[in-house]
Amino acid sequence: MAAAPTAPSLDALLSPDPVGSLGMCIAGTRLSVRHLAARYQAGERPEEFHESNPDVPLTAFYAALGYYFANKASIDAEIEDAERRGLALADADRR
Repeated sequence: MAAAPTAPSLDALLSPDPVGSLGMCIAGTRLSVRHLAARYQAGERPEEFHESNPDVPLTAFYAALGYYFANKASIDAEIEDAERRGLALADADRR
C-alpha cells in the first residue's frame, strides 16, 4: 500500500526574514506575514495572493494566514503601528 502524501511542515513554509526587518515570511521569499495579513484584512484572499505570486505554493499563503491568526494580536499591533506612523506596508517590506 502506498504511503499517504504528507503536507509540508510549517517550518518548510515559513521562516524569519533573512534580513531581519520583516518578521516571519514565506520561506524563500520576503513576503511577510504582516504584509499578507494587511492584504487579507483589506479583503484579498490566498488565491489572489497566489495569482500575483504564482511561484509560491498556495499552501504557503494559507500557512502564513495560519501563523497570522495564531499571533493575531501582535501582528495586528504591528500593522496598526505602521499605519499610525504613516508607512505604507509595501514600502516598509521592501527595505
